Amino acid sequence: MKHLFFALSIIAANTHAVVIEINGQSDLDAKLKQSPQAVVKFYKPGCPHCVTIENDYKTVSNRVPNIAFLAINTATPANKTIYPQWGVKGVPALFFVKN
Repeated sequence: MKHLFFALSIIAANTHAVVIEINGQSDLDAKLKQSPQAVVKFYKPGCPHCVTIENDYKTVSNRVPNIAFLAINTATPANKTIYPQWGVKGVPALFFVKN
């Protein structure tokens, strides 16, 4: 019974740990419109620096549930037009957005 309670408490503690993957400009616009504050992370799979910060990004999203944590994969074709607009020249790149 103790193990079940422990497992449920871990699940409950991680329910806020939501990093939202963005798929295209319209998706990004919608998510930013829904959230008064957001952190936007640009990354590329396989980038060693991006991998290094991934767990920390998820951990912080768990601790600050009132801020949207967005992730934009620069290798996704739908996102190819987004990162130049933000001035991203390399990854990882993090931006704090306050609407």
